[in-house]
Amino acid sequence: MQLNSVSIVVSLCGFMTAFITWYTWRHRSTRGSQIFSVFMAFITVYILAYGMELASLDLQGMLFWSKIGYLGIFFFPTLFLLFVFQYTGRNNWISLRNILLLFLIPILLLIAKFTDDVYHLVYSTTWLDTSGLIPMIGFTRGPIYPFALYSFLPGVLGVILLWQKRNHTPPLYQHQTTLIAVSAMLPLVVLIFYMTGLQPFPELKYLDFNVFVYTLSGMGVGWAMYRYRLFDLAPIAREALIERLSDGVFVLDAKARLVDANPAALRLLGLTQPPIGQNATQVFSTWKDLLNICNLEVQVKPLKAEIHHEMNGKSAFFDTSVSNLSDGYGINFGRLIVVHEITERKLLEEKLRELSLLDELTGLNNRRGFNVLGTQFLYMVKRMSLKAVLIFGDMDGMKKINDTFGHGEGDQALLEFANLLLSSSRSSDILARMGGDEFIVLAVETTEKVSDGLLARMNSNLEIFNSQPDRKYPISVSFGVAHYDPEQPIGLEELINQADNSMYEEKQRKKQARTGEKD
Repeated sequence: MQLNSVSIVVSLCGFMTAFITWYTWRHRSTRGSQIFSVFMAFITVYILAYGMELASLDLQGMLFWSKIGYLGIFFFPTLFLLFVFQYTGRNNWISLRNILLLFLIPILLLIAKFTDDVYHLVYSTTWLDTSGLIPMIGFTRGPIYPFALYSFLPGVLGVILLWQKRNHTPPLYQHQTTLIAVSAMLPLVVLIFYMTGLQPFPELKYLDFNVFVYTLSGMGVGWAMYRYRLFDLAPIAREALIERLSDGVFVLDAKARLVDANPAALRLLGLTQPPIGQNATQVFSTWKDLLNICNLEVQVKPLKAEIHHEMNGKSAFFDTSVSNLSDGYGINFGRLIVVHEITERKLLEEKLRELSLLDELTGLNNRRGFNVLGTQFLYMVKRMSLKAVLIFGDMDGMKKINDTFGHGEGDQALLEFANLLLSSSRSSDILARMGGDEFIVLAVETTEKVSDGLLARMNSNLEIFNSQPDRKYPISVSFGVAHYDPEQPIGLEELINQADNSMYEEKQRKKQARTGEKD
């Protein structure tokens, strides 16, 4: 084996694709990165093995490295297609049956390649060609060699899916998708050219130029990662969530320039097109309070604030959240700003105060206030086809607290739990003390795990609160959960009853755990 200028250049290409493989694997927790990293790993195997083949001096060594290289040649087109499935949001296409079907022909071709010494299906004949610039494998094509065009099919389908996706994404992600599609088209063009048998360089008539094209293709997607943050801002996640949110969402880069804004954000600004590239001082020139919040330093947790703004001559109120966006290395590359209008809630809260619908002890809604808010809330989620969750909480051992420490201490326990409930909930959630030691939280269920998250925060905050060294007694609460489905709507009272029954079952489980008693 002896390195030559061609094998060195090919090996350098392999090192470049290996770096891209490593880089994308570092981002493997985000959409599509794992499959793409594996795809690039197989390209790297192919290119490095081809470099070793070109550096070999004897036919036997060349044929050995040729077989190793075919591990990449036969598999990475299918891996690219799987990456496109995930990138374009077609995860349901990535089933075990489809994977087996897609890899069937590549596996058969690989078996034919590794048994080529016996059956000569890929190369009918081989010889050591020394007529060119460097020694290379000379060969005549075997009967199944044309089946190598199978790799053309996954590539074409992948490009078609990418272009379809491009036509239904915002401008920022159109550039991203275009770059990936063009990068994928280059190897297809070269593959057709290679399969025709044309030899533009007689001195290197058996050289496979795909190694250089695949490197360029990988670099193209790598550039998309760097320039358009492919694995930090996934367009599918954006379309499924941000684009359809009723909240305004703004994305700023590290220099406070606007790089994205959803339709709700544009409506807040009174615009039809996002002013991409403008500085925040220009974008929020009419929103002084919002601009002031953007200029504040944000720590690990999002910065939250309530702001007031005049819109069309009327007062409007908003909950705002400003979060840092960072990459896998912890380096901040921008900010995410979410603006949620709470004007109706603020006005309704004011009306509730006027109607004395608030609980005097805790400041939460009382039963009457909750019925007013809850009824309107269910009407809203039904109209918008949203799901909701109701959590019913009942404090354990309140009689013992009152008997042991007095009713004043009992009231203090109720107030303390109400404050814990407030700190565990979101600003959009409806909270109420239904009477005595019973509390309710009513929230929009944006995901299936919203109730789990709320309960986890409540229990975590309770545990921290109870761990204080000066506590006379722990606060314990039994929770019950009921879900509202707009497809099968039920009344507010029925929803409360379901959560109450769930809470009672939880209370019984606690009792059995303490005493071993049965119902």
